[in-house]
Amino acid sequence: NGCIWEFGGKNSSGIQQIWAGVKGICYVQLKTSGPAKDLHSALGAIVENPANHLVSALASLRNDMTDQILIQNYYDNAVEPTETDMKAIKHIADNVDEEKLKEQYGVDSFIQNLSGIELFKKYYFSPTCTICGIWSGWQGEGGKTVLPATAHAKVDFRLVPNMHPQVTVDLLQKHFNDNGFQVEIESWDGYPAAYTPLSDPFISLVQNTMKEVYHHDPLIHPWSPGSGPLYLFSDLVPVVSIGVGNAGSNSHSPNENIEVNDFKQGQLCIARIIEVMGK
Repeated sequence: NGCIWEFGGKNSSGIQQIWAGVKGICYVQLKTSGPAKDLHSALGAIVENPANHLVSALASLRNDMTDQILIQNYYDNAVEPTETDMKAIKHIADNVDEEKLKEQYGVDSFIQNLSGIELFKKYYFSPTCTICGIWSGWQGEGGKTVLPATAHAKVDFRLVPNMHPQVTVDLLQKHFNDNGFQVEIESWDGYPAAYTPLSDPFISLVQNTMKEVYHHDPLIHPWSPGSGPLYLFSDLVPVVSIGVGNAGSNSHSPNENIEVNDFKQGQLCIARIIEVMGK
C-alpha cells in the first residue's frame, strides 16, 4: 500500500524530485485594539497606538540576529534529522545550484549567509514563524493623519514532525500574555506534519519507477518545507509526493504553469507505479 500526494516536479537543473512528507502548519490572524474609533494622530502623545503595540508584539517573536523564534518551548518537540536524513540533505546540497535558487527568488543571499548542508538542513528541519500580512489605519493614496483603532496581522508557523498546531497556538498566546502584549488570536487553522521514513520500501518503489520513466535518479527530500493535510493518510500508509511542476511554475503566484511534456510524463509515471504495485 502507499499514497501518492501530487505536487512538486523537477528542479532548476531538470532533476525530478520525491518528497517523503510535508511540514505542518499553524496559521493565525491577530488583532490589537485601542480607542473606540480612529483618532487624530496628534493624540499619539497620550493614547496608545494599537499598530505600534502589534508591531512590538510581532517583533518579540523572533530574533533577527540569530533567526531564533523566541516563543518559550516552541522547539521542544521538533525532531532532529537522522543519519539517513543527513545523507539525503548532503545529496541535495551537492545537486542543487544555490546561485540559480537565488536568481529564481530574487535575493542576493540566504538568511545568515547559509549555504551547503547547513542551508538545506535549516530549510527542512527548522520550524518557522512568518508574518504573511499586516494592516492598520489609512491605506489609501496620500496622507491621512490617523491613530488607528485596530491593527491586524496574519502569521504562519511551519511545523516539523512532533509539533502540533494547537500546542503552537497555546504557546503563542502564553508568549503574548507573559510579555505584556494584549493581542487577540482572532482565528487559527492548521494541521500537523506528515513523514514517511526514507528507508520505507514504498519510497524505493517510486524512486526506481521514476528512474525508469525519466531516465535519471530523482532527488529525494526528507519532506516538503510547504504544507498539506497529508497527515490524514500518513498514519495509515506510506506517502510520497511527486508532481509535474518545474522551477518556473510560479506556484501560488500569477501565471502559475506546467509544461505539456511534463504533464504527459507524469501520467506515464503514475500509470507505471500502479502497474508495478499491481505486480
